[in-house]
Amino acid sequence: MASSIKNPSISRTKAARSIGLGEQEIRSTIQSGMAAGRSHPRAPERQETTNRGQVTHIRSNLDIPTLRSGAEIRAMNIQVEWLIDGIVPKKAITLKFGRGGIGKTTLAMQLGNAVSCGKPFLGRATKQVPVIYVDFENPLAILSERLKTIGGDDILFWTTSDNPASLDKQSNVYFDLLKQHPDALFIFDILRSAQGGDENEVVQHCFCKFGLKGQVKK
Repeated sequence: MASSIKNPSISRTKAARSIGLGEQEIRSTIQSGMAAGRSHPRAPERQETTNRGQVTHIRSNLDIPTLRSGAEIRAMNIQVEWLIDGIVPKKAITLKFGRGGIGKTTLAMQLGNAVSCGKPFLGRATKQVPVIYVDFENPLAILSERLKTIGGDDILFWTTSDNPASLDKQSNVYFDLLKQHPDALFIFDILRSAQGGDENEVVQHCFCKFGLKGQVKK
């Protein structure tokens, strides 16, 4: 049985003629497309078989990666930006670990107060940005008492009495907050109360997906 094989370039040429393109313009367009294809080849398709035995062709959206030499990167005139010099980098995740009752919340509030005011923290310079403190544990009475001692008038609090959104099931809420406060430092107190799943998976999903920079207590 004979089978007909269509040449895609012939089909495209006929389509180009049908809209009134001249022969020279058609050849020029085809040559330009072929040159672009050689310089930026498409990613290969892969096949996946469904549970019904059907074969699906899926084209990868990944481009050929750009590789940089160590010498090129070393020569770049770029520096790490710090919210707290040498302690909290900008656009990054910092986790504080420690057993209960050793003062993690007090330290986090002092840190947030310093950044929100732009004043030194532990003798280190800070960059003043908005601070959003998401508190999943402390009752308002305890929070108020600590603020009377530590300060923190410029910190924006989402308190446990106002039911802060969970990181694993309502992470889009934080995406919206980030759009409203793109330079803000987010402090989550504490991570195990902020979600219902595995702590490491939550960090990867919420922070890597949305690019949040934050202080996280565990």
